[in-house]
Amino acid sequence: MSKRFIPILLVLALLLCGAVNLGEQLPSLSTARINELQELAGENGAQWIEGTPPSSDMNAFQMWQWTDWFLSNLVRSLLATIQDYEQLEPDVPLNAKAEEDQWKLRETENVLSRFEAQLAEDRLAILNGISLYQSGETSDTERPAVCKRMLEAESEIRQIIKTICADYDTYLAAVDDCFRGLQANYGGYTLDVQTSAYSSLVQAAEALEAIENAAASDFSVSVISTHQFCIRVCASDQSPIENAAVTVTSKLNGTQKQAFTDARGNAVFWVGDLGADEKGELLLNLRIEAAGCRTLEVQTVTLRRGETRSFDLQKDDGTPYLTMGCFNGRDILTE
Repeated sequence: MSKRFIPILLVLALLLCGAVNLGEQLPSLSTARINELQELAGENGAQWIEGTPPSSDMNAFQMWQWTDWFLSNLVRSLLATIQDYEQLEPDVPLNAKAEEDQWKLRETENVLSRFEAQLAEDRLAILNGISLYQSGETSDTERPAVCKRMLEAESEIRQIIKTICADYDTYLAAVDDCFRGLQANYGGYTLDVQTSAYSSLVQAAEALEAIENAAASDFSVSVISTHQFCIRVCASDQSPIENAAVTVTSKLNGTQKQAFTDARGNAVFWVGDLGADEKGELLLNLRIEAAGCRTLEVQTVTLRRGETRSFDLQKDDGTPYLTMGCFNGRDILTE
C-alpha cells in the first residue's frame, strides 16, 4: 500500500515546486526601476524649454509639450492661414504643388496628433500603474497585468520619442514647403500682408506667453491646462491668497498631492497624478490652510480636466469653528 502513495507524493512535490516557481515569476520592480519609470513619465517636473528641438533625453511630458507647441504654433496656424486665404481669395485656388504641400502638412498633423494623444495616455498609464503596483490593496494576481501595461507604455513612449527625433527634419520641411508654397501661390501684396500678419501673430503670442510666464511659476499653466486643474483660493473680499497650502486626495486611488498658491491664488495640479475616471472627472477630498484664515475641508469635490474651482477662506478671529462643514463644495450648515 505504501508503494502506491510514493507516486502521489512525488506528484504533490512537483506541484508544490511549480507553485513556488510561479510565485517567483510575479513581477518585482525595484525602487530604482520605479524611479526610472517615473522619470520617463515626467514625474520629476522637468519642463520643455521653448525653442529646444526634440531629443532622445526628453521624457514623455517634455515631448508632449514640444508636440503640442509644434502642432499649435506651426502646423495648425499655417493650415488655418491657408483656409483664410481660400475664403478671402476664392478666385485664386491653390496650385498643384501648394495643394500637395498642404496634404503633406495635414499628414504631419495627423501623425503628431496621434503621438501627442499616445504620450498623454502612456504617461498616465505609468503614473497610475505605479500607484496601483505599490498599493497594498492590489493583489498578486492583479500586479502582473499592472506591470505589463506599464512596460508596454514605457516601450511605446520610447518608440515615439525615437521616431519624433528621427523625423524632426521631415516635420520642419513639411512646414517650410507649405509656407513657401503659400507665398508662391498668393504672391504680391497679399504675400506681404500674410508675412506681416504671421509675424505680428507670433509676436503677440510671444508677448502673451511672456506675461503669463511672469505671473505663473509653472510654464505649463498656460500651455497644458487641459491636463491640469486649478484650485483658486481667495479671501472673503475675493482678493487672492498667496502661499495657501492646498492638499487634495483622490477618492479613486488614495493618492495625495499638495501645492501652494501663487500670487494669483492659484494652486495647479496634474490630472494624471490623481487619476481621473473614464469621463475625465476627479473625485477629491480637499483641505486648504492659510495663515490668519480658518482651515477649510471639503469632502468629495468633483472636478474635470482643465477646470478652475474657487474657494473663499474666512478670517480666523480666534473663535471656535467647524473645520469640515462642506460637501461637494457646498456649506452643509447653510443648506
